[in-house]
Amino acid sequence: MWSEQSCPPQWKGKGSMGALVQRFRREHALVRRACGCLATLADDVQGGEPLDMGAACDLLRFFELFVDGAHQRKEEEVLFLALLRTGRMTQRVGELLGEHGHERRGLARLRESLTLVASGAQQSAERFAEVAVAYALAQLEHAEKEDQLLLPLAEELLDDGVQADLDLHCAAIDRELELDSRGGLLRTVASIARDRGPCGRGAQAGEGFGFELPEG
Repeated sequence: MWSEQSCPPQWKGKGSMGALVQRFRREHALVRRACGCLATLADDVQGGEPLDMGAACDLLRFFELFVDGAHQRKEEEVLFLALLRTGRMTQRVGELLGEHGHERRGLARLRESLTLVASGAQQSAERFAEVAVAYALAQLEHAEKEDQLLLPLAEELLDDGVQADLDLHCAAIDRELELDSRGGLLRTVASIARDRGPCGRGAQAGEGFGFELPEG
């Protein structure tokens, strides 16, 4: 049972949302928006429309560069390690790491299925739709679990000063990956969201990177 008394003083929360938790909530909102776009592409194919290859390739690049390359790396190298230092998060973090592995395998299948579509293989678009839905659902369920279970614990266990320091580590990873220079990718996702209707609802694309994108 979690309690303030069971945690070292430096891990106790102050009741306000710290910088690190805010970062991951913003990034999860952006992941949800991209997952909605991916699911909409799959719905189009399942409804008999041709796959929008341009949008599919842009979304694949987003999931590879941002979700796997940046977001989950920051979770693994910063957030998870900080929580493991409490000595009480081993099982939960282990479960989430296992889900990251599952999602990476799903991402590889997504790339493979899109390659088949590009080659003109028969029924490859239908296969892409199946893989896309499975991947989007896995990402959405994972983000929801972290938002509902992990981040509230992080808010309780990591005080504002600790979160601010850890957020600097996340910012350093963003700089290393040159995410600030990839604004075009985020604008592309925002454009797909606007064009695709239902997936356009949600957080403003770009929030997780500390800048805003125009709505029009």
